[in-house]
Amino acid sequence: MTSTTPPVSGDGRLETPLGILPAYRESTVRDAAWVAIIRIPLFLSALLALSAVFAVAPLRDAQTGAAEGRLRAPLSYIVLAPLCDVLDALSTLSVRQHMAVMVTGLALYAMWRTRRRRFGLSERPTVLTEFMGATAIVLSVVGAYLVLALIDRPMTALEVSNPDSVIVDFHSHTNASWDARRSFTGERNRAWHEAAGFDVAYVTDHLPPDSVTAPIPPVRGSGRTLLLPSFEIECRGIHVVVLGASPTEARAWCDGDQPDWLDGSGWTSALSSSAVVIATLPGRLDDLARADVSSVEVVDGAPRALDQLARDDDRVMAVAARYGLSLVTGSNLHGWGRTAVAWTAIEIPGWRALSPEALDAQIRAHLRARRDGSVHVIERRRVRPGESAVSLVSTLPDVAWNMLVMMSPSERLSWMIWIWLAWIGSRILVRSSDRRISA
Repeated sequence: MTSTTPPVSGDGRLETPLGILPAYRESTVRDAAWVAIIRIPLFLSALLALSAVFAVAPLRDAQTGAAEGRLRAPLSYIVLAPLCDVLDALSTLSVRQHMAVMVTGLALYAMWRTRRRRFGLSERPTVLTEFMGATAIVLSVVGAYLVLALIDRPMTALEVSNPDSVIVDFHSHTNASWDARRSFTGERNRAWHEAAGFDVAYVTDHLPPDSVTAPIPPVRGSGRTLLLPSFEIECRGIHVVVLGASPTEARAWCDGDQPDWLDGSGWTSALSSSAVVIATLPGRLDDLARADVSSVEVVDGAPRALDQLARDDDRVMAVAARYGLSLVTGSNLHGWGRTAVAWTAIEIPGWRALSPEALDAQIRAHLRARRDGSVHVIERRRVRPGESAVSLVSTLPDVAWNMLVMMSPSERLSWMIWIWLAWIGSRILVRSSDRRISA
């Protein structure tokens, strides 16, 4: 009787009509891996080219949609575009969007591992191997957020063509605030704002209860960006930034009788007529309606504020329109991150020749004039988080696509170069490893 048992080679490998099975399987896996690897740079390159067809301006006006100006990126930003673009995109997310991105990323990793096991593209993993892989992914995510928050990196800056436009941030902090980064001095604050294209930044540190003066005097430092003193206090349920008044006056204003609704003046007897009170976000809009403020933030860089804007953006705009409030922006900078989410542009002819005190007075005068058309809010185009579960699940692809369509041609070129350099480098490493194993 003829034996049906396949012969076994001298080294114990199973021989079949198709050859030695392990060798065949190894070759098949290697070919499949090669196809998968070459597909990755081809797919990413095609995606970059496709997104260029749908390119949009990265900036928008919060009221009209079409924004003046452009984002100017230094050479170092272009060279590191894949890193900087991704971190900028993450910096514009709300709290819920951050959670959605992390959960979606872990789910995609789990699907990828399951697929490799199902189609035999990897050896049968042990529990320890899977645990180590998942841990590496989690640590990579944590590392990305640490880089986002802690590492100085190149920034894009707003650049406008109108020489009479002064670019202002109305809400930022230094290490004088209890919740700010300890190393974030006034000079670091100024350098951050200069890198982002601001001409003026108000330092609005939280004041201790016994403070009677704002912590800094007007200062230009070593650059062109001017820091102006202000402060932030909590008043009747909302945080407000007060310009042109002392802390003592502001506390007297907060503790005194205020109108039930905005009276159109923007000030009370406790504050001088030149003072400006700006309502910040996040905050309860019902409390905002009861406060005597003259301006309101319509963009705030804090993730919690971006969450509220996703829900209440129309309500904020409606309250501002109803009571004639000036619309402004605040970075809410505490020393973490290197991305400016929005800018306030105010038209003040000849502002460069003014002293710091005179410029401060002119800025406050334009805010008190309410919606006279001289104040514009310019913001980065970002993905607005929806309320449904489907919108949260789609956050990662939505954010990725939004990042791609906002890229400049030079950023796309940088991405292309890095994608193919990474692919070439990976092939060199794989071949080097194969040669060492065969030797």
